Amino acid sequence: LNEYFKKKKSLKDIINFYFKNYRLSGLDKRFIFNIVKGTVRYYLKIDFLLSLFSDRKIKDIDFVVLNILRMGIFQFMYMDKVPSYSIVNESVELAKKNVTLSSSKFVNAILRKVSSVPNIDSFAKDKIDRLVEDEVDKISINYSYPGWLVKYWFDWYGKEKTILICQSLNENPHIYLRFNKNKVTIDELTREMDVISVDFGQLPTGISGMLDGIIEVSSVQDITKTEIYRKGLVSVQDLSSQIAVSYFINPQEGEKVLDVCAAPGRLLLLK
Repeated sequence: LNEYFKKKKSLKDIINFYFKNYRLSGLDKRFIFNIVKGTVRYYLKIDFLLSLFSDRKIKDIDFVVLNILRMGIFQFMYMDKVPSYSIVNESVELAKKNVTLSSSKFVNAILRKVSSVPNIDSFAKDKIDRLVEDEVDKISINYSYPGWLVKYWFDWYGKEKTILICQSLNENPHIYLRFNKNKVTIDELTREMDVISVDFGQLPTGISGMLDGIIEVSSVQDITKTEIYRKGLVSVQDLSSQIAVSYFINPQEGEKVLDVCAAPGRLLLLK
């Protein structure tokens, strides 16, 4: 986070560098990725909330301490499976190790205040509604998008569509894998991957039956290291690409299909 906010480096490049150079388990990588990506995504809202609990202005807080606090508050807001005491203790230890003892006391005081609020996300939304008058600013802070961008959307699409745009862009992207169901089973896949769902009941009628060779996974961080990937039994493939071939083109036995944009040609393997 320090590199991202201060040096304006690509977040993807920073994360990949540390994951490549430090030995971390797949679970640790996903945990770190979620905290870092989430903190960056919601930092405007987090900073607004932090300003309510701190006597110091955001610009006056030590930069490293600020990012420690941001990560802690993000976990309180969006990672309810992490115990409150763990968030506070780990944040305090980070401040002790990387800044000073007095800074760790400041971190402890702020995060304990935050932890005392029953539903911190609802608390933040209520404060934004009551303390921020301008509608553009409200949306900007609540969904953590720059004011100029929210104003652009607001002027073009109006309030309701702007909110829908922000909500959609803040959703975590779905990751789908296409697998060769003739050579590998769901049970074999689940032993190597964290499978979330194989239920596509919300898709239009007729599509779900054609997509039985698909799984949704939480992460593909280490997929290249799995045996099933090295053997070519699975490939990362967007759902829309799979629907395009399996549903709309729906090639039949004996037909010839020319894909003029094939690179590397995985769509041709769908049927």
